[in-house]
Amino acid sequence: MGRGGRFRWNPQAEAGRRCEYAASGREPHLLAGSRRGAPYRAKTGAPGFVPAGIRLVHLTDAAIEEAERRHGRLDFAAHLWPLIIRDVLATYYRTLVEVAGELFDDPAGFLEAFDALLRREDLGEQVLASRGQALLHSHAPDAIWLDVRSLGRPFDGVTFASAAQHREHMLAYLEDDAASSAAGAASPVKMAIGAMHAGRMRLKALISEGRVAEASRIEDVEGWFEPLIEGLASGPPMQRIEELAALMRAGVVDILGPDPLFDVDRDAGCFTAESPWVEADPATARWLVEAMMPANRVRLSASPLVSSLLATGLARAQEVVDVAGAPRAGKGFAVTEAPHRLVDASGAASPSIYVLGLQLSSVQWGTAIAAEAGGDPQAGARTLADADAAAGSVVQTALGAAVLEAPAG
Repeated sequence: MGRGGRFRWNPQAEAGRRCEYAASGREPHLLAGSRRGAPYRAKTGAPGFVPAGIRLVHLTDAAIEEAERRHGRLDFAAHLWPLIIRDVLATYYRTLVEVAGELFDDPAGFLEAFDALLRREDLGEQVLASRGQALLHSHAPDAIWLDVRSLGRPFDGVTFASAAQHREHMLAYLEDDAASSAAGAASPVKMAIGAMHAGRMRLKALISEGRVAEASRIEDVEGWFEPLIEGLASGPPMQRIEELAALMRAGVVDILGPDPLFDVDRDAGCFTAESPWVEADPATARWLVEAMMPANRVRLSASPLVSSLLATGLARAQEVVDVAGAPRAGKGFAVTEAPHRLVDASGAASPSIYVLGLQLSSVQWGTAIAAEAGGDPQAGARTLADADAAAGSVVQTALGAAVLEAPAG
């Protein structure tokens, strides 16, 4: 912490309580807040970029191609999310049967009936949930139905009678999250999130291939699916959640409730923060640190390189079409197909400037600044594939020039 305190680890303790923080007494009291009221969930301890054992049986190539045959370009909400949510539910309950089969009167019978229900293409999300809950209750009255969307906002609709009650609930949540990560492939929740992550990888490839309608990508994928999956599958290692729980137990950190409201008390000369979900007086602090990552939009970028490329006309923002059919500037640069050459203000492709990473966000989704080593170049390792294509083009151009300039004979 830089204030003399120390983390102490006890590997023999139960997961979620393996770390303790010995405070020095010189630490500040930190109040952390976010819209969802909780940090990103910890990554699972199960091996693999996508945990081993995850099988997508609904979001398959055949199902995607059939949707394209019937509808043309894919709409995420209508054609892909129904397949993803079925794979998430199938993974969760298959894992639950494996690790807690005693909850079910007939585990094999339940899975057979549940798989048949999931294959019903005519059932929308809400009807599927209603039928699924009824089936689950008939086989396992004590099992909980998985509300997939609520995984991203775990405290939606929950109110707390005091700050102390919220703190106790929050600490239990962190300890449970660390414990489920430690369970690895034996955690139904983390395996379900793994299935959604696998769906994300497939979706990234479909978007990069231009198979998802642009309006759906803007409205659905970037509008609500991206915040959901990022909070679930892009979180910190389990160690960080253990450390955060330790800091809470030591009284160094507290977490505000969901949807916190920040303000200034000018009379008292301090900042204030309160959550509408927690019945408590506003918290106060002398300092406020805004830690939200800025939006990735080339037109808003403060980077001298990005802004100068736009100002000189060497680059322009990619034009996209929103759900209303209106054109507008996209997040990233306008580029050619791979290798992604920069497109200038007149629409001409640069012969020597290539774009990699975040600034491809208008033609890709979820572009990362890192990539899965040894992964699929169409999914988790796409950034490596993009870099390889650009490097190959540079070498090819250089070799061509060398051949042209070589002396005769």
